[in-house]
Amino acid sequence: MKLLHRFAWVGVMTIAFVFAVGASGCGGSETGPHPGTGIVKGVDTGARKITLDHDDIPGFMKGMTMTFQLAPEVDLAGIAPGEEVDFRVEEKGGVYTVTEVRPAK
Repeated sequence: MKLLHRFAWVGVMTIAFVFAVGASGCGGSETGPHPGTGIVKGVDTGARKITLDHDDIPGFMKGMTMTFQLAPEVDLAGIAPGEEVDFRVEEKGGVYTVTEVRPAK
C-alpha cells in the first residue's frame, strides 16, 4: 500500500511540474509593455479584445495565437483582420493587455 501511495505522489508532482513548465511558456513575471509583431485574426470592439497570431516575444512569451484585452486608450482605427501589426503587451495579475497597436512598418 505504501508503494501505491508513493507512485501516486510521484504522479501528482509530475503533473504539477508539467503545468508549471507549460504556464511559464505563456509569459513571464508582471512586466511590460513588451514589443511584438503579428497578424490580426479578430477584433471584438464591444469586448475590447484583439486576437493576434504573434511571433515570439523574447523573454516574455512564445509565438502563438492569443486573444488579448485592449487597454482603454488603444485606438483600433485602421486595424482589421489579416493586417500585420506592431503592438505592445503587458501582463498584470495574469491578464495580458495590449497597450498599443498599429499597422506594421
